[in-house]
Amino acid sequence: DPAYVGYSWGEGSVYITVTESHPILRGYGIGDEIMILEPPWTDFAWFSGFSGETIATLAVNGYEYEDAIAYKIFPSGTKWILMASFVPTEQNTLDAFTEDAWIILANAIFWGLTKPLNVWFDNSYLHVGEEAVLHISKASADTMLYIFLDGSFLTYTQSDNQGNATVSFIVPLISGGEHFIEVVTADMIYYGMIKLFVLPKIDAYPAETTSPGQIHVIATGLPPYQSAYIYIDANYLSMLMANSSGAFEGVINLPMVVSGIHTISLVDTFSGTTLYSLDILVYSVFDNLTTSAIKIDKLLDKLSCINESLVGLDSNIEHIIVDLQVVSGRIESVEELLSNIVGTLETMSSDTAYIKTGIGTITMKIDELNATLVGVIISETGKVYALLNTSIGTITAKLDDLEDLGLTLSDSMTTALDSIGVLDTKINALSSKLDTGIEELYNNLSILLNNVKNDLSSEHGQILNKLDEVTSTIHTLDTTINNIVNEKIPSVEQKVKDAKSIASMTSTISTAGLGLAVVALAAAIFSIKRKK
Repeated sequence: DPAYVGYSWGEGSVYITVTESHPILRGYGIGDEIMILEPPWTDFAWFSGFSGETIATLAVNGYEYEDAIAYKIFPSGTKWILMASFVPTEQNTLDAFTEDAWIILANAIFWGLTKPLNVWFDNSYLHVGEEAVLHISKASADTMLYIFLDGSFLTYTQSDNQGNATVSFIVPLISGGEHFIEVVTADMIYYGMIKLFVLPKIDAYPAETTSPGQIHVIATGLPPYQSAYIYIDANYLSMLMANSSGAFEGVINLPMVVSGIHTISLVDTFSGTTLYSLDILVYSVFDNLTTSAIKIDKLLDKLSCINESLVGLDSNIEHIIVDLQVVSGRIESVEELLSNIVGTLETMSSDTAYIKTGIGTITMKIDELNATLVGVIISETGKVYALLNTSIGTITAKLDDLEDLGLTLSDSMTTALDSIGVLDTKINALSSKLDTGIEELYNNLSILLNNVKNDLSSEHGQILNKLDEVTSTIHTLDTTINNIVNEKIPSVEQKVKDAKSIASMTSTISTAGLGLAVVALAAAIFSIKRKK
């Protein structure tokens, strides 16, 4: 173990090719060719069929031989390290080895001296940005443990009292492929390692978009400077080139596709293998156009109906315009009338003030007239009453004389008749005077009241009240006269009857003359009543 060992010399400088990451090859990447012997005459060796893990192969003058470096860890912790062509020989003096050869040898010695730690991931195949959970065992109790990623410090943790620890971290932006995770104590006595495999991934934003359109893509986990294709379903979109971190970011144009779920794929340009894929939701503009066309058709139908309505509305508007012109003319006429009314009202306002002043004067005059009329009525009534009393007293005296004289009545009748005639004349004159005054007053008041009523109907109530006072005064006069008549005339008639009874033997003519005189007197008195 190994099953086969070969050797040769003098073919040229000797190289090893890194095939796996390992602490022995710290600082070198997979695929690197490292010169370990520079002179072309040096010896070199190789092996194959080893039961452990090979981490480098041998190459001389461009020819690939078999294994050059390998290791094996036994369950007990024992480590075997096989390093072909690193042994000094007669031809391979110390100065024949390169500096890289000495570094690799030192790394191997260091790694072989450390005590192993058991290290493992929950999942060692992850994408950039995902969480990695690392477990550690067989460390000293309560010991600080430092974690390195490809030789660079990553994080740290502390073991418990059993020597176990768990730590998690987010996979940083690193290139795709195999990466080396190392765990070491501060004193470098305990050491463990494990490989982390970073996988390709592509993200597209937004997750819902329209076509034709654009999407923003971010690719990670690719080998440095590797090219890759981007497809939508089975249709090529673009080719990208990763940077040194195995990442790419850019904007990709989307062609016209039907609406629905579509797959964005990251494809290896060499093998055609799909490295990663994701689904996005795409809304096609065609669908929007179809929907818009339907909406436009409906809108056109509605607009057609509106147009028909507008045609009818246009004729109605023409009629409305004509009507508005007529209305406008009428409004102008109304404005003119209103202007005239305003002028008239202004005139009436001044006239009303004048009329109100006149009404006040009329009211005052009516009051004065009423007072005068009352005085006249009282005065004249007193005179009439006094005259009647005097006349009646005279008549009564005369009748008493007639009653006492008896037959002498006939002789004195002519004188009595003359006196009665004079009294009748005076009464008629007084009645005529009163009739004329009252008639004139009544006519004047009627004319005045009618004029006032026609001009200001709102003021007629006050005037009518004044007229009612006048009428009441006249009524009072009439009542007074009636009282006089009712009180005095019956006595006169009674005296006449008594006289007639006593002077029954007087002549028929004398008796008739006396009766006519009495009737004339009563008629004169009662003629006042009809003027009320």
